[in-house]
Amino acid sequence: MKLMKILIIQQKFIGDVLMSSLLCENLKIWNPKCEIDFIVNDFTIDVLKNNPHINKLIVFKKGYSNDFIGLINFALEIRKKKYDYLIDAYSKLESNLVSLLSRANFKISYYKTYSSFIYNKTTKRFLKEDKKIPLAIKNRIEFIKEIVDKNFDFQMTPKMFIDRENSISEFKEIRDLKKNKKTLMIIPLGSNHIKSYPIREMAKILNFIGEKGDYNFIFNYMEFQKDKVDRLFKLIKNSTKNNISTFVPKSLNNFINICNHCDAVIGNEGGAIHIAKSLNKATFAIFSPMVDLKGWHVDNNPSQVAVHYSDYSNDFLKKNENKKLSKIKNIEYYKKFKFSLFKKKLNLFLDLL
Repeated sequence: MKLMKILIIQQKFIGDVLMSSLLCENLKIWNPKCEIDFIVNDFTIDVLKNNPHINKLIVFKKGYSNDFIGLINFALEIRKKKYDYLIDAYSKLESNLVSLLSRANFKISYYKTYSSFIYNKTTKRFLKEDKKIPLAIKNRIEFIKEIVDKNFDFQMTPKMFIDRENSISEFKEIRDLKKNKKTLMIIPLGSNHIKSYPIREMAKILNFIGEKGDYNFIFNYMEFQKDKVDRLFKLIKNSTKNNISTFVPKSLNNFINICNHCDAVIGNEGGAIHIAKSLNKATFAIFSPMVDLKGWHVDNNPSQVAVHYSDYSNDFLKKNENKKLSKIKNIEYYKKFKFSLFKKKLNLFLDLL
């Protein structure tokens, strides 16, 4: 196959970036000679470092969103690359402009009434649940179906590639971990309060795990979350508390390296869970009621489990189908989403570790 230059655009969060990294892997398998560049935000770039399927990472600076001249200059630099294909998986105003000015030979993105004229091909997002593939992956794979061969065997699991020496070195910095014990990374809080499982129920989860087995716990949280973590600690039994090491990552790469040495990650769904999955770790994810489960998870792997309030409420989907939950409604559902509802599911997950 001939040399081909391809640009992937995917700003946004860790999960989105990892899902879009699948495009790179599949395209490289299809044509090992293709050169793939990837536009990404600086706060998520670490999840793509060492990825052998990407030739160059291009940082989309935060300031471009409020700096029209800077954004235009950035787009004109992209134009100089003369890409054969451009895949805009972000599909927002900034990436629309970059795509418009790129002069790439063939441009692909999601269908939107206001921006479809920019692209040679647009695809509509799948909304109906797929029992085999999370919709976040299925929608992205659709971008490249017309590029690759008709019978191409798509890879459907995002992967991360780490520097093993750094990973081992950083893990040794975590103190008080006892050998010959399974190590569980705990995500006690989400990125914000509407993605955080109630603290009292989280304490019940941790006490249950502590009573069930003798584990090392690594509590992962950000510095600004310390007050809430302290509140959670007060609700945890001493027998469990004695096995907990706290961990405030110095960087995203630091988190990745520590996560790589854990046996499982348990807690609030978000970037940490996506990273753990990409490192092929066992995960137990508690989804916020306002996050669409079918977009990010399918039940086809017993070592990667997810729970969502809709699994336990007959009227949840009927009342809220295709509607974005308000923050107030989300909190109401969280209050009803008791640990007792999925206790058996967590017990089975732990048995398989």
